[in-house]
Amino acid sequence: MLPAAGLMMAEGVIHSLDDLKKPFVTVIHSYSTQIPGHAHLDKIGAIVVEELKALGYNVWYANVGGAICDGIAMGHFGMKYSLASRELIADEIETIIGAHPCDAWVGIANCDKIVPAMYNSDGAHQHPRGLRERRSDARRRRATRT
Repeated sequence: MLPAAGLMMAEGVIHSLDDLKKPFVTVIHSYSTQIPGHAHLDKIGAIVVEELKALGYNVWYANVGGAICDGIAMGHFGMKYSLASRELIADEIETIIGAHPCDAWVGIANCDKIVPAMYNSDGAHQHPRGLRERRSDARRRRATRT
């Protein structure tokens, strides 16, 4: 785990080896300037990341590509990629979560393909549907420190 910890320190995800004892949460968003409804998702993601850090979590932050806007892809060859992009996005999330295991993840999306892709990818991993379980763990840890 030490080589991974060194890389996590270099990235700023953890600040000491003691941080490895805290839960890891991955925030995944589908920000893109190619889709008007997604152009703000990086800002929402940044707020979520800061709030999670304030609660004491180690946080990874990732973006998934492959987002296709039906309105822009419609009427030409590009539309053949629209529905297939759902599987691509699900595979990207499974890859991120599988390669960098975490205790929970948060998906931020705004699309009839990306939201289902996030749900589909969640089935491949055993993560809590929210952070309720981990928040209670964090509260217990804080209570035992004082």
